[in-house]
Amino acid sequence: FAAKRDESRTLLVATSGDTGPACVAATETVNSNHVRVFCCYPKGMVSNFQRAQMRRSKRALIASFEGGGDDMDAVLKKIGSDSTLKASGVNSYNIARPLAQCVHFIWLSLQFFNNTEPNNIKIVIPTGAMGNLVAAILAKKIGAPFSKIL
Repeated sequence: FAAKRDESRTLLVATSGDTGPACVAATETVNSNHVRVFCCYPKGMVSNFQRAQMRRSKRALIASFEGGGDDMDAVLKKIGSDSTLKASGVNSYNIARPLAQCVHFIWLSLQFFNNTEPNNIKIVIPTGAMGNLVAAILAKKIGAPFSKIL
Protein backbone atom coordinates (compact mmCIF):
# COMPACT_ATOMS: atom_id res chain seq x y z
CA PHE A 1 0.00 0.00 0.00
CA ALA A 2 2.83 2.39 0.82
CA ALA A 3 4.43 1.79 -2.58
CA LYS A 4 1.13 2.39 -4.39
CA ARG A 5 0.80 5.71 -2.58
CA ASP A 6 4.50 6.46 -3.06
CA GLU A 7 4.81 6.96 0.70
CA SER A 8 7.26 5.57 3.21
CA ARG A 9 6.15 3.71 6.33
CA THR A 10 8.09 2.65 9.39
CA LEU A 11 7.21 -0.57 11.19
CA LEU A 12 7.91 -0.41 14.92
CA VAL A 13 8.75 -3.67 16.65
CA ALA A 14 9.55 -4.48 20.28
CA THR A 15 10.49 -8.13 20.52
CA SER A 16 11.55 -10.65 23.10
CA GLY A 17 11.90 -13.39 20.53
CA ASP A 18 10.05 -14.30 17.38
CA THR A 19 8.27 -11.13 16.24
CA GLY A 20 11.45 -9.18 15.49
CA PRO A 21 13.14 -11.78 13.29
CA ALA A 22 9.83 -12.49 11.49
CA CYS A 23 9.18 -8.82 10.75
CA VAL A 24 12.77 -8.21 9.64
CA ALA A 25 12.69 -11.27 7.35
CA ALA A 26 9.34 -10.25 5.84
CA THR A 27 10.54 -6.75 5.01
CA GLU A 28 13.78 -8.10 3.56
CA THR A 29 11.67 -10.29 1.26
CA VAL A 30 9.51 -7.36 0.16
CA ASN A 31 12.67 -5.34 -0.58
CA SER A 32 10.88 -2.00 -0.89
CA ASN A 33 12.31 1.43 -0.18
CA HIS A 34 8.82 2.35 1.03
CA VAL A 35 9.05 0.19 4.17
CA ARG A 36 11.50 0.67 7.02
CA VAL A 37 11.79 -1.29 10.26
CA PHE A 38 12.86 -0.12 13.69
CA CYS A 39 13.21 -3.21 15.86
CA CYS A 40 14.30 -3.19 19.48
CA TYR A 41 14.77 -5.98 21.97
CA PRO A 42 15.55 -6.18 25.69
CA LYS A 43 19.26 -6.76 26.26
CA GLY A 44 19.95 -10.33 27.34
CA MET A 45 16.38 -11.52 26.66
CA VAL A 46 16.66 -12.85 23.10
CA SER A 47 18.72 -15.82 22.02
CA ASN A 48 21.97 -15.44 20.09
CA PHE A 49 20.23 -17.02 17.10
CA GLN A 50 17.32 -14.52 17.21
CA ARG A 51 19.71 -11.58 17.60
CA ALA A 52 21.75 -12.81 14.62
CA GLN A 53 18.57 -13.18 12.53
CA MET A 54 17.71 -9.53 13.15
CA ARG A 55 21.21 -8.09 12.88
CA ARG A 56 21.94 -9.58 9.45
CA SER A 57 19.38 -7.20 7.94
CA LYS A 58 20.73 -4.39 5.81
CA ARG A 59 17.39 -2.58 5.82
CA ALA A 60 16.28 -2.58 9.46
CA LEU A 61 17.53 -0.52 12.37
CA ILE A 62 18.05 -2.93 15.28
CA ALA A 63 18.71 -1.76 18.85
CA SER A 64 18.83 -3.33 22.29
CA PHE A 65 17.58 -1.61 25.44
CA GLU A 66 17.60 -2.11 29.20
CA GLY A 67 14.38 -3.51 30.63
CA GLY A 68 11.68 -5.94 29.54
CA GLY A 69 9.45 -6.16 26.48
CA ASP A 70 6.64 -4.19 28.10
CA ASP A 71 9.01 -1.28 28.80
CA MET A 72 9.48 -0.68 25.10
CA ASP A 73 5.86 -1.28 24.06
CA ALA A 74 4.74 1.97 25.71
CA VAL A 75 7.39 3.98 23.86
CA LEU A 76 6.52 2.38 20.52
CA LYS A 77 2.79 3.02 21.07
CA LYS A 78 3.54 6.70 21.65
CA ILE A 79 5.72 6.91 18.54
CA GLY A 80 3.11 5.03 16.50
CA SER A 81 0.34 7.39 17.58
CA ASP A 82 2.15 10.38 16.02
CA SER A 83 0.55 10.52 12.56
CA THR A 84 3.33 12.73 11.17
CA LEU A 85 5.82 9.86 11.55
CA LYS A 86 3.79 7.44 9.39
CA ALA A 87 4.68 4.54 11.66
CA SER A 88 2.71 1.58 12.90
CA GLY A 89 3.31 -1.11 15.45
CA VAL A 90 3.72 -4.76 14.62
CA ASN A 91 3.28 -6.05 18.17
CA SER A 92 0.14 -7.55 19.67
CA TYR A 93 -1.17 -4.17 20.86
CA ASN A 94 -1.97 -3.55 17.17
CA ILE A 95 -5.35 -5.28 16.66
CA ALA A 96 -4.35 -6.32 13.13
CA ARG A 97 -1.87 -8.85 14.50
CA PRO A 98 -4.26 -10.87 16.73
CA LEU A 99 -6.92 -10.68 14.01
CA ALA A 100 -4.49 -12.22 11.52
CA GLN A 101 -3.36 -14.83 14.07
CA CYS A 102 -7.00 -15.68 14.76
CA VAL A 103 -7.12 -17.37 11.34
CA HIS A 104 -4.46 -19.84 12.51
CA PHE A 105 -6.63 -21.01 15.41
CA ILE A 106 -9.73 -21.30 13.26
CA TRP A 107 -7.82 -23.32 10.66
CA LEU A 108 -6.27 -25.53 13.34
CA SER A 109 -9.56 -26.28 15.06
CA LEU A 110 -11.27 -27.04 11.74
CA GLN A 111 -8.53 -29.58 10.91
CA PHE A 112 -9.56 -31.56 14.00
CA PHE A 113 -13.28 -30.82 13.88
CA ASN A 114 -14.16 -33.56 11.37
CA ASN A 115 -12.46 -36.28 13.45
CA THR A 116 -12.89 -35.02 17.01
CA GLU A 117 -15.72 -33.82 19.17
CA PRO A 118 -15.40 -30.05 19.70
CA ASN A 119 -15.49 -30.56 23.47
CA ASN A 120 -12.26 -32.56 23.18
CA ILE A 121 -10.27 -29.88 21.33
CA LYS A 122 -8.08 -27.88 23.69
CA ILE A 123 -5.68 -25.16 22.58
CA VAL A 124 -2.45 -24.77 24.58
CA ILE A 125 -0.65 -21.46 24.10
CA PRO A 126 2.89 -20.80 25.26
CA THR A 127 3.02 -17.03 25.15
CA GLY A 128 5.02 -14.01 26.20
CA ALA A 129 3.21 -10.87 25.09
CA MET A 130 -0.24 -12.50 25.00
CA GLY A 131 -0.98 -11.75 21.32
CA ASN A 132 -1.57 -15.45 20.61
CA LEU A 133 -3.89 -15.70 23.60
CA VAL A 134 -5.96 -12.77 22.35
CA ALA A 135 -6.13 -14.39 18.90
CA ALA A 136 -7.30 -17.71 20.36
CA ILE A 137 -9.98 -15.99 22.45
CA LEU A 138 -11.20 -14.08 19.37
CA ALA A 139 -11.31 -17.31 17.35
CA LYS A 140 -13.35 -19.06 20.06
CA LYS A 141 -15.73 -16.10 20.38
CA ILE A 142 -16.48 -16.13 16.65
CA GLY A 143 -17.18 -19.86 16.73
CA ALA A 144 -13.97 -21.88 16.39
CA PRO A 145 -14.92 -25.33 17.65
CA PHE A 146 -12.59 -25.90 20.60
CA SER A 147 -13.51 -26.31 24.22
CA LYS A 148 -10.65 -24.76 26.19
CA ILE A 149 -7.74 -22.41 25.91
CA LEU A 150 -4.94 -23.29 28.29
